[in-house]
Amino acid sequence: MATENNDSFSADELVAPAWLNAQFLEEVLRKHEKAPELSVLEFRITPASAKSDHYASVMFRANVSFGTQEGKLSKSLIIKTMPEQEGHKKEMLNSSNIFRTEIGMYTKALPKFEEILREAGDNTRLCVSCIYYSLEPRQVMIFEDLVPQGYSVVRNRDATIDELKLAFLKLAKWHAASFHILHEITCKNSNMACSKCPAF
Repeated sequence: MATENNDSFSADELVAPAWLNAQFLEEVLRKHEKAPELSVLEFRITPASAKSDHYASVMFRANVSFGTQEGKLSKSLIIKTMPEQEGHKKEMLNSSNIFRTEIGMYTKALPKFEEILREAGDNTRLCVSCIYYSLEPRQVMIFEDLVPQGYSVVRNRDATIDELKLAFLKLAKWHAASFHILHEITCKNSNMACSKCPAF
């Protein structure tokens, strides 16, 4: 896996694990694209983020070209997995429930938050699409890559006022949706209507 400047990336993200190959990507994309005939034509794996951007996983970016009945297509994916290189990071994370918790957030909690917002007429997206996840035989999550859509990490500069306003607005919606769910659960468990529940 070639990179322009290896010093910019975590050492455990410079070489992709052997299982992260064309066959694996083909299986993931066939299911996601609902195209059993899909065939990976070529792919390139690179580190997904700069050194020190994250600590509790190993992340790669896969740029994949594939063929279907519709012709040749391409997709950029973010692949998040657990460290396989022996060392402190692997020892610390292998016994944790980080991936199980995060999978629950992306597949259950956050979609429910967005459902609540939709019911209120708000189409805000709170998270990126998780197109694949697994705990066995390895812990891995695969997301849609937002970089091709124009997103980027704010790095080496201060966030602008407009950027901060948008970030806090989305955070407020996140908290409102979770607050709504909390009070729904409280009322359900107490078998009574709660006047404090927000009429979202």
